[in-house]
Amino acid sequence: MMEEELERRAALVTATIEKLLPVMHPRGLYEASRHLVDSGGKRLRPSMLLLAAEAAGGEALALAPAAVSIELVHNFTLIHDDIMDNADVRRGRPAVHKIWGQSGAILAGDTLYSKAFQVLGMTAASPERILGAMNMLSRTCTAICEGQWLDMEFESKDRVTENEYMEMIEKKTGVLYGASAGMGGLLAGASPEVVRALDEFGRLTGMGFQ
Repeated sequence: MMEEELERRAALVTATIEKLLPVMHPRGLYEASRHLVDSGGKRLRPSMLLLAAEAAGGEALALAPAAVSIELVHNFTLIHDDIMDNADVRRGRPAVHKIWGQSGAILAGDTLYSKAFQVLGMTAASPERILGAMNMLSRTCTAICEGQWLDMEFESKDRVTENEYMEMIEKKTGVLYGASAGMGGLLAGASPEVVRALDEFGRLTGMGFQ
């Protein structure tokens, strides 16, 4: 049952991506940007946003652009992560930088990052709620970068404490799940207390996933 519910929301996210992130001029840039986005994935983070929004009384279709913004940020982080790790494969396909080169992959990731905020602004919600969601997403992107930096630092350490590891996975993975749930509640008009609770639920879920 849960799998069917997730698949239904994932299909909505994919259809909205087709509408809001078309391949256009310069074609190579958008093909590179869409490479991972189109390679599948379960769309768990955007589905988390939609489920949280629906729980708070919102409509999935109206908030689909916000869910897409989460998916674009997620894929932006994957592209840049693969560059840093010099990974060959992602989701069973060649990594973006293996096809379009490092410079092309950086531009593709940056395009997804900037498009995420543009798409978020297309959400059918009040300006105040959209601004709140943008603030939440921008703080989350900063935290993700901090988590990635910590992960890089760990490679030169002989020992990493449990607290250090937990901070790293919270920032690398947990915060985006937290933002997904929190933004869903915020955009649907939930109270600040409910938004904070959803954010915590998502963040802990993401840490468990990691």
